Amino acid sequence: YIQQVYGCTEAGVIAARRPEDGSAADLGVGRPMPGVRIRVVDERGDEVARGEEGALLVRTPAMFTHYLGHADATREAFADGWYRTGDVARVGPEGHLHLVGRKDSFINVGGKKVNPLEVEQALLAHPSVVEAVVWGETTDDGGERVRASVVARPPLPATELTSHCRARLLPHQVPAEVDFVASLPKSSMGKIRRAAVRTAAAVRRS
Repeated sequence: YIQQVYGCTEAGVIAARRPEDGSAADLGVGRPMPGVRIRVVDERGDEVARGEEGALLVRTPAMFTHYLGHADATREAFADGWYRTGDVARVGPEGHLHLVGRKDSFINVGGKKVNPLEVEQALLAHPSVVEAVVWGETTDDGGERVRASVVARPPLPATELTSHCRARLLPHQVPAEVDFVASLPKSSMGKIRRAAVRTAAAVRRS
């Protein structure tokens, strides 16, 4: 039996799926473990309603107390005794925890937040798109715009992919620029190296 769990070094195991939960996709990463408390909060630190997205804070029996020799990092890691996981999440109607993405990976387009995973899912919904990576590129005025690198087989016009995205995303989520590449760099484990994708895109642009 393989059990899906969610956790981190600083807090231990936070949530897990139980055998009785089944395998439905809407169960997220499971329910909080015994003794684990979670909060999903907005930018002000106020708890959001169930089903709404926000920053995930946790308290666990295995939670760490501090980063050795890094007092500033320790202060930033906690909010009134709750550990800031850095993840954006929501809680489903049955109490299951759903991860939406990493807070620091969100793209700020004119004050509106864009989850790169949502844009990647929209790109991958096109039958020609095999792989896609999305990130925020800094603009000349200090803001950000959505940029993507895509592997497409067979190749397709950029205008077709843009129209495809516009039919599925809000205007500020649509990639401002798409790079079509033959392949994306991967680690020895087969995971896409996102930083390398961004570096390669910057080199092509220079």
